[in-house]
Amino acid sequence: KTMVHTDETDPPAAADRRPQCSLIDDDLPRQIKALSTSVDDADVIAATLTTLPSELLQGILIFCGAGDIEDSVKRCCKILGAACRRETLWKCLCQLLGKRCDRDTSAFPASGRNNSVNPPSYRRCYLSSPCVPVDCASISEAIKRVERLRRHDVAMNHEVLLLPGVYEEDIVIKTEEFDRSQLTIRAAFADKGATVRLASPSSANTPCVRVAPSAEDTKVDTIVCLEGIRFEHSSAGCDIWTGNCGVMVSGPGTRVRVSNCKITSDTGRGLVVSTHATLELTNSTIVDCAATGLYVGDRGTRASVSCCNVVRNGFGSTGRAGGEPPVPNGHSGVYVESSMCWIEDTLLAGNSLTGLSVVRSGFVNISCSDILENGQAEPILVEDAHDAQNRLNGMETLGGVVEGPIPNNFSPTGRGAGESPHFKGGKLRETGLYSNI
Repeated sequence: KTMVHTDETDPPAAADRRPQCSLIDDDLPRQIKALSTSVDDADVIAATLTTLPSELLQGILIFCGAGDIEDSVKRCCKILGAACRRETLWKCLCQLLGKRCDRDTSAFPASGRNNSVNPPSYRRCYLSSPCVPVDCASISEAIKRVERLRRHDVAMNHEVLLLPGVYEEDIVIKTEEFDRSQLTIRAAFADKGATVRLASPSSANTPCVRVAPSAEDTKVDTIVCLEGIRFEHSSAGCDIWTGNCGVMVSGPGTRVRVSNCKITSDTGRGLVVSTHATLELTNSTIVDCAATGLYVGDRGTRASVSCCNVVRNGFGSTGRAGGEPPVPNGHSGVYVESSMCWIEDTLLAGNSLTGLSVVRSGFVNISCSDILENGQAEPILVEDAHDAQNRLNGMETLGGVVEGPIPNNFSPTGRGAGESPHFKGGKLRETGLYSNI
């Protein structure tokens, strides 16, 4: 509680023009009003803002951040409101967080509903691409924000950006929320990347990322892109058929593009695609998974693998405390079951069983790839007992492996040191296991 001296007939001494304060118990509202009218701060602030260089004012606003700009700063006065609407400010905010905002690219958002009312702008680009943890505390929160934004503009594609760091959570993407649109989750800066690790403790047999509709029979037209992320999976449970994997993709019309990612799993598979979904896997590595590296299953499911490494998978898990049984060893690098897969310029090596298994009428076209030093003598398992019995009974199967126009290599590599032409981006150890991945 303060008392301010406002007596015009008896002013303070010239040496001390500041308001004199002391503790009081009454008449506080009148004194506060007197204080607010004694100095015209609004004029001082307005004069300062008008004379402040625009670059310096923009730097101050950038320091405040987009959240404070939207919530409070732009409402302070007309001058700040105008400064907060400048495109140069929002362009700088986008660039600082790695948001794609080039007007000449398709990533720059444009409203498909009413372009005259909501024209393309850097501000809309920023708000449509939440960055974790600046704009949202978690990836799941950012996805929910994008879902709300999409309800106002179904034609806009959205991104969720991850600053360098480790994010411990399990991510669920409901594809019906992004029907007829695209969602991208990517590292904000490709050279630094980001890591998604399954939150601990987790429910049994839970993937790091699940991309699927809420109902299994829901048909959608959704594209989900995962770029520049390292997925580290370790879940309770040992059932690889019910979600114990790094990334799980399923559902009719679900299309997932994974590029420049690395997937590992201590307790299950690396990447699972099933139930009529489609996968495009490029420039990525699936390594050190307890079970199969890449599983493609169910009729109508398709996968395309290009310029990837699928190595050191299928050696089982060690089990967990409490007597939980481990995942047994003996799994392939890529397992194609009753589905179709195209493999090009890819290394399948050092896996427990085979580099590639194609069973139950699965179909694979493989070209310009190396299948080396896997546990089984044959690099490819083309059929299993089920298919063999059908052939003995006179039934024809549609499965098999077709070699593409560029020949593949099935011979073991040398043990020499140095770069190996078979490995996409690293060296071979003397033991034949693959390092520097």
